[in-house]
Amino acid sequence: VVVPLRYAAPEILLSAGLSNYSEKSDVYSMGILMWEACSQGQLPYGSIDDDNEVRRLKIKGEILSQPENCDEKLWNIIVQCWHQQPDIRPTFKMLKESLLELHPRSIISSNSIKNKSAENETTLIKLDLTTHNIDDDKVQHVADILQGNTTLRELNLEKNRIGLKGARQIARALRNNQTLIELNISDNQIGDEGTQYLAEALCQNEVKQHNIILLINNLICQEQNKLIDRLRQLAPKQAAYLSNTTRINQVLKILHICNNTITDRGAMHLSATLKHNNILTTLNLGHNQIGDTGVQHITEALIKNQTLTTLNLEHNQISETGAQHIAEALIKNRVTRF
Repeated sequence: VVVPLRYAAPEILLSAGLSNYSEKSDVYSMGILMWEACSQGQLPYGSIDDDNEVRRLKIKGEILSQPENCDEKLWNIIVQCWHQQPDIRPTFKMLKESLLELHPRSIISSNSIKNKSAENETTLIKLDLTTHNIDDDKVQHVADILQGNTTLRELNLEKNRIGLKGARQIARALRNNQTLIELNISDNQIGDEGTQYLAEALCQNEVKQHNIILLINNLICQEQNKLIDRLRQLAPKQAAYLSNTTRINQVLKILHICNNTITDRGAMHLSATLKHNNILTTLNLGHNQIGDTGVQHITEALIKNQTLTTLNLEHNQISETGAQHIAEALIKNRVTRF
């Protein structure tokens, strides 16, 4: 019998056959999967190459450390799944109930972010978090809501302190959100790399497999598929990381990313998106550091793009050469207005 050692319960590692497999051993493995999802696809016990050492630690009762983005309530649930005594672990029914209790009761909960009631969360259409001192750590709360909400149409994150890490979290949430129409992330600090994350969330041409899927494919198929299905049912937010294809956002029409220190490199990433995106109608890139090369990338993309109607490039670093690129684009593209 091939045993997925890093995912298996201690009692499985102590037996030679299938006699110790049970619902509770599956729950233990579910805990490992939830840890892996919260740690964004890291290999369990990844710092240890020797499987025998991993086996020894698991049998001894040592557990994985808490991921950075895993809050205390979810972490306590995961740890319960790893109890050395199988009878003390929760059943899947109990696990489901515990996970459902994690459904957010407030839109944002943080010392420096105003607490907004979630009584109308199912009908929330617009969320304005302008000037809320939101940094890369606090924006995770926003990303969680964005990923799970099915009614939000407008999200304003203008004038905060969101950087590269926060942009990545927002972009990841955008891949799973198919209702947001307008996103304003102007006056932050996302830079070129953060712009790249957002651009790729709006246009992805290749299918990517996450490490977690590549690992799972080497496990016992029937048993592992059952666990994945259960995870999707019990914790859909965490299960988003298990998708074997990288989703894209197909509804966002208005994107404001003014004043984010975006240069020609960020413009290049956006141009790649504009060549294939047929949803976005308004792109605001004012008050950045885009020069003639960046303008050239964007205007070349506009030859193919026939849906973008408004493009703001004011207060960048555009010379007469860049202006010429814009003029030529206007001849070939009768839709976009600068």
